[in-house]
Amino acid sequence: MDSNRIAINALIMDRGKAGIGNYAFHLLQEMNRLSHGLNIDVYIQQQMKPFFPSNDTMHFLPCPDFKSSGDRIWYEQCHMPYEYRKQGYSVVHFLDYLTPLPSIGSQKVVTIHDLSYFVYPEFFTTGSRLLKQFLTGPGIRSAARVICVSGHTGSDVTRRYHAADKVRVIPLGVEPDPGNPEGNDAETLDRYGITGGYILYTGTLEPRKNITTLVRAFRIAAEKGEIPQSLVLCGKPGWKPEKMDREIEASGLKDRIIRTGYVPDGALPALFRHADVFVYPSLYEGFGLPPLEAMAHGVPVLCSNASSLPEVVGDAALTFSPRDEEMLSSLLIRLLNEPKLQQELIRKGYRRASLFTWEKTAQATIEVYRELLSEEKTGNKGLEGER
Repeated sequence: MDSNRIAINALIMDRGKAGIGNYAFHLLQEMNRLSHGLNIDVYIQQQMKPFFPSNDTMHFLPCPDFKSSGDRIWYEQCHMPYEYRKQGYSVVHFLDYLTPLPSIGSQKVVTIHDLSYFVYPEFFTTGSRLLKQFLTGPGIRSAARVICVSGHTGSDVTRRYHAADKVRVIPLGVEPDPGNPEGNDAETLDRYGITGGYILYTGTLEPRKNITTLVRAFRIAAEKGEIPQSLVLCGKPGWKPEKMDREIEASGLKDRIIRTGYVPDGALPALFRHADVFVYPSLYEGFGLPPLEAMAHGVPVLCSNASSLPEVVGDAALTFSPRDEEMLSSLLIRLLNEPKLQQELIRKGYRRASLFTWEKTAQATIEVYRELLSEEKTGNKGLEGER
């Protein structure tokens, strides 16, 4: 076995780059820029190869494109363990909870983004929930290190699995506003039917994101006649959107609520830049990147005070209880009518967002690999992790 060889399973990443795929994309791009001197093989879907040129230390190995997550999971469980054993890696990093059940002959690193399927099981299909709950435990127990994307997730993992010695908290990063060199923001807004001022939400439209509370708060504020803005819900529909659909229909403000559907990365900055306020009412997050993205684009933020979100936004956002639409409504009215408060949050937001970079995420992840390589050389392998 080459004691310096490392593998990363990034098969979850596709061109949509949503959720964990977004984490994988930015982590790997930054690793590819760093001079770390390690020998890393990265397994990716064929469709992602154009984004990742190999170099002396990072080798991107294309695998089949998968038509469904079920196909990918089958491949990861049945084919990839043989590949890891054949290659004789010292360390293999899995970018989500899904590690192979068969032995791979290597020290494992697993990234855990959240344990929402235990905290809010009702927000998952039965099949998805059972799969995640069944495989998370073996993945954490067999890992030498568990990377958690926030202190909150790290605490959840420690409480449930007694894995404090394995946990390393490595926050996500956020990209700075690229500006608008081509001057096409107006065209982008027009494409999505956005005119005038607006309140923005970005993320999947699913029950855990708590869009119904946002719609109710928007209705209350609008009925008081104190906000002329539209509400823009930016993101693709997720599981069980029916309750949100009914809430929008019942609000009487359907003509002021804009659903953009999926918006590609290239168009998102325009939507952020021109928003009056960004609102993130989520019930549970492992990290919560959208509020930081809004801050990086100079937008004042209203954010739920649930789970990891307070540690992410710090004092750079106004926070509210995610079940309290009256509180959110009052904060919306206040923020939209107080320019000085808006400017204060914008200044704080820029500073806050600057603390979270993908370079820091990549460097800290590489340090986890170095830690395990060093332990292997001294014979102290894996902190109880199974090989």
